[in-house]
Amino acid sequence: MRGCLFPLTSRLTLVQRVILGFAILIGLVSLLYSIALVETIEYVETTLVGDIMREKITLMEAELSWGRVPFQTDEIHLYGDMATLRPIPPEYAGVPTGYSEFVGSKSSFLFKRVTDDGHTLLLVFDQTAFEETEQDFQQIVLLSFCLVVLVAAAASFWLGRLVVNPIRRLSRKVSALTHADTYQPMSIDFADDEVGRLAEACDRTMGRLFEAIERERAFTADVSHELRAPLTVLRTSAECLELGDLNDRQRAHLERILRVIDEMHELLDVFLAFARQSQNSAEMTDEVTPVLERAVEVWTPFAREKGLELSYASKGRVPGTFSPVLLGVVVTNLVKNAILYTEKGSVVITETNEGFSVRDTGPGITEEEQKRIYEKFFRGASSAGHEGSGVGLSVVKRIADRSGWRVMLESSPAGTCFTVTLTGADRKRLDERG
Repeated sequence: MRGCLFPLTSRLTLVQRVILGFAILIGLVSLLYSIALVETIEYVETTLVGDIMREKITLMEAELSWGRVPFQTDEIHLYGDMATLRPIPPEYAGVPTGYSEFVGSKSSFLFKRVTDDGHTLLLVFDQTAFEETEQDFQQIVLLSFCLVVLVAAAASFWLGRLVVNPIRRLSRKVSALTHADTYQPMSIDFADDEVGRLAEACDRTMGRLFEAIERERAFTADVSHELRAPLTVLRTSAECLELGDLNDRQRAHLERILRVIDEMHELLDVFLAFARQSQNSAEMTDEVTPVLERAVEVWTPFAREKGLELSYASKGRVPGTFSPVLLGVVVTNLVKNAILYTEKGSVVITETNEGFSVRDTGPGITEEEQKRIYEKFFRGASSAGHEGSGVGLSVVKRIADRSGWRVMLESSPAGTCFTVTLTGADRKRLDERG
């Protein structure tokens, strides 16, 4: 039952399930009522006809005992083994004693009786008229059942929409809140019933959620803003040191400091973009190519230090509108991750009509590691001796999920490829909010 019913109902909406439930309930009740009505008629027919024929054959037996031949009609015939009666027809020879029905070329009601002196009497009543009336009655019952089912379907449709309408309104209001920047109470539009109390619970929950999100956004924006000043000081100081006379080791450490400062700036940009995203003030772009080319420009020196070739290839142009900050962080983390774990060969960024990919010639990622690759702070076995905190791919996955993008991973001992499909969800969300 679960295997056939639940997959069917799981594909139906709540309104459709309510309508189906009402229709099935009324249909079953109508069917059982029709069956009970037909069986009742059969029982009454059997009881009444049996009693009538018992009384009739008793009277005829009395007339025979008085030496008179009982009166018979075209529908009623009396047979027996007495000299004054016609013999019992062969087709009725095996009927039981008492009342019974005979169904043959001509259906009849039968009542067989054995008199006290051992004679056998058989009363035959033609039930052709009864059969016709019974068939008419069954047709009326069938027609009534079909009519009830049609009325039940219409009533179920109306009742289903009436019952579910408050839930549908609540669903629309909750769905609208998921795209809203400000919170608007919704329980005031509902009656004081179960749905109204559910709306009140949603109100309280959504209110607390919006407050928490606003606090998080404010905190993220404040922290990001406050951290920019010390990072600027650090970068300025590092650039002043870069102008001095440094040996190769000192210069390498200084370049590493500058690179980390740039990465911190990128993370702050991400935090600010998340904090501002609901205010429709995030910068948007419809060109992905400059973001990818910028990543190649920034990371080429680092790739050359490891003897790698970092390049950009175009196989199309991505349509849509995207946040350049979020897109840049995704590209940067994937490129940086590819360079860190590739010892020789190349890293290629390829733009397509659907998104872009970052392919390297590194050692690959095992199937077990692929299951946890997007976990925060997770680093595979091949990460020993490499820089990195295990946060980059986690950031990539969270940004992709939030933006409506899709990240796919293909890996083998010959290399790894991350493919990012951009769906344009950023623009869609902004349009819905606007």
